[in-house]
Amino acid sequence: MLSSESTQLYTDGIIIGRFMPPHNGHRFLIDFAARLSEQVTIFLCSLPDEPIPGRLRYDWLSELYPGCRIVHFTQAIPAAGRENPNAHRIWADHIRPHMPHGVGAVFASEAYGKPLAAALGAAFVPLDISRGTVPVSGQLIRQSPFSHWDHLPVPVRAYFCKTAVIHCRNEDDVMSVHQAARELLTTAITWDAPAPVGTAMLYAARRQARRIVLVAVPPTHPAPLPAHDVDIPLSLSEQQSVLTLITKEISACFSRYD
Repeated sequence: MLSSESTQLYTDGIIIGRFMPPHNGHRFLIDFAARLSEQVTIFLCSLPDEPIPGRLRYDWLSELYPGCRIVHFTQAIPAAGRENPNAHRIWADHIRPHMPHGVGAVFASEAYGKPLAAALGAAFVPLDISRGTVPVSGQLIRQSPFSHWDHLPVPVRAYFCKTAVIHCRNEDDVMSVHQAARELLTTAITWDAPAPVGTAMLYAARRQARRIVLVAVPPTHPAPLPAHDVDIPLSLSEQQSVLTLITKEISACFSRYD
């Protein structure tokens, strides 16, 4: 986890957050902590009613940081809300049982890290409190994921990526869809007989796509179609190209994600 150029100042560093979803701001913080710590423990806090499942966030963090310990808090702690001036002490009491050798440093990009570190008897190491280096937050991404796409790690992109099924009239249309995908800097795959695209291939495409996966469906295709967000029939006027039509339909269907 640590590079040969790292200066390991702390034995055990911790980071705590909701990671809803994990984004490049979190990665900036975790990578920084990993350079300064022999071991980083990430405390993930989630509740059942949150918009992104906690287990999914745990899986994302596990894939992104296999060298870190990840502790998943799933229980509600009402008394530990930020409005409680003693919340940091309550959180410290929940963290200590998971850190038998103590906590060397609390790494955070928010002010709560300082009193939490004090309660744990650890150093507070702040990073990018103003969000000037990585100007993103989980709330901004949830509100408009397409606008902050470049701040999403690859494992997280599949969750926010949209799938548009393009109903083609012939094989020429299929080829045009793939060309349109290149123009749009996204991904196109063909759902075709006798071997339709499998779930794993669609998932892989969603991880790599730029916001939208185009699924080109020929006139004769195996049923059922993959799970998707919108259907776009290719019925072109003389003035329209496949790219023009797809761009127009996508803009109309997914405008709330822009």
